[in-house]
Amino acid sequence: MYEVPFYKTLKAAKNPKALITDQSRDDVTYRMAKGAYRAGDYKTSSVWALQVSDKADFYDDARFLAAMNSFALGDKATAQRKLEELYANLEARKVPNNNIRALTAINLARMNFANKKYDKALERYMQVPKDHALWVQGLIEQGWTQLALEDYAGAIGNMYSLHSPYFKAVYQPESFVVRTIGYLNICQYGDAYKTLSWLEKDYREWNDKTVAYLNGHADPLALYGDVKSYIRGKSDQSLGGVPFQIWRELARRKDFLNLQS
Repeated sequence: MYEVPFYKTLKAAKNPKALITDQSRDDVTYRMAKGAYRAGDYKTSSVWALQVSDKADFYDDARFLAAMNSFALGDKATAQRKLEELYANLEARKVPNNNIRALTAINLARMNFANKKYDKALERYMQVPKDHALWVQGLIEQGWTQLALEDYAGAIGNMYSLHSPYFKAVYQPESFVVRTIGYLNICQYGDAYKTLSWLEKDYREWNDKTVAYLNGHADPLALYGDVKSYIRGKSDQSLGGVPFQIWRELARRKDFLNLQS
């Protein structure tokens, strides 16, 4: 949480390199890279990230950050090349870190999708580890890719698996849209209607309950307190009339976690 002020403090020093020992070099350069990225100084962040040695525990994270800096600077081709190189390196070294694998795979998938290279996007989406928090989101995005490839049965099948009781805790309205479009394209209008009815039944009610809660809870601090109360309690229990799926999704989102930090 202090990466940005740490970066700004060291940047303002008269001779910052003199303050860095050999033993602390990788730690400092990586924190400087992250701080610069969060501060929006992407060029500086890239310079620091590339100074992290391959002996550091977060060497792969630094390479991922370098790619994200290229993307933030508008050089999408370089960002994609760096991520491709990183993923190949992870594979060659058989790195067990599923987090860096998931982040690299899903970003490569999204870049390929944006470039309308749907075959390559599909391949990358399938490389997101199933035990990672991004897997469900990746599978929904994979469904959109399959629709673009006119693999309607595949898209329907993937969304159908997400709609099993096993995933009842997951907030996933978009998956019903993918499934419906798949049915429409194979002229299964009855199944399309049933899928939308399912979406309407659950998510309309959830939306109404969430709106009612927000209308009676204008204080952001009180809302944050309820988020903490949900996290402390049982994960499958609603709070304040709001379904637990909503609380779960809110509390796990990266934008919320970044703001919380």
